[in-house]
Amino acid sequence: MTAANRATAADKQAITKKLVALLKKRYRVKPSPADNSVLQTMLYAICLENATTSSAEAAIERLSNSFHDFNEMRVSSISELATAIGKLEQPELRGLRVRNTLQYVFEKYFIFDFEALRKRTLEQAQRQLLKIKDLSAFIRGYTLQQSLGSHLVPLDDYSCRAVQWLGLVDIAETPESGAESLKSVVRKADAPTFCLLLRSLATDAELRKIFESEVGKHDEDRFDPFEAPKRLTELFENPKKRKPSRKKAASAKSSGTPARKKKAASKTTRATARRTVAKKK
Repeated sequence: MTAANRATAADKQAITKKLVALLKKRYRVKPSPADNSVLQTMLYAICLENATTSSAEAAIERLSNSFHDFNEMRVSSISELATAIGKLEQPELRGLRVRNTLQYVFEKYFIFDFEALRKRTLEQAQRQLLKIKDLSAFIRGYTLQQSLGSHLVPLDDYSCRAVQWLGLVDIAETPESGAESLKSVVRKADAPTFCLLLRSLATDAELRKIFESEVGKHDEDRFDPFEAPKRLTELFENPKKRKPSRKKAASAKSSGTPARKKKAASKTTRATARRTVAKKK
């Protein structure tokens, strides 16, 4: 059983409260505008996945300024949409998702209005979003959380690695399965704020590569959730001074052994040489 699985849901809830307090001290976050339409929320989610909130907002603004309206976006090429989206990761895929979303809504309702989704149950809304090609689980989850108020904790690749590093989910979890696991850890009322703070942590330029490299080693027992507040505090205080993993420490220790053997061998060689000289005399 991994360290993440040894902690109960109640344990993780208590740990999460401590983590949220630490994150609030470091990051200032503001909730998404409550008056965004469902369609606006979806397009924002497309830009937000594996990106900072500021870069996603900038991408949405560029899209709005580059096209006259949603219909012009819908009939534009993927490369034109990707150019407008800008320097976010995978701009072509994001452009494809924007066009597919607009195309689906237009063909379904003949107008660019997706507010009917709010009137559906969670299960019905999930089924409808699955009909839109190429959408990720994150985009669907974010849309349902923001537009329907559903109890979801949407994760993308970046935020999934962050919660794995914190030990809140197992490192074998995918963003989709990890989001499901977090539902028992984060209360519905706290989920939007938690997600905002988690995104700030996961996309922190100073920390993101640390999460990526350390989680990528698959050393599960390093990510004990009970130690998460302490590890996060230490990381905030000095992110550049990371303690080596047990594997690295073991490697460093073993690397010293040949040096000692070499030194001992050198002493033996010198002693043998002195005895040989003495015999010749």
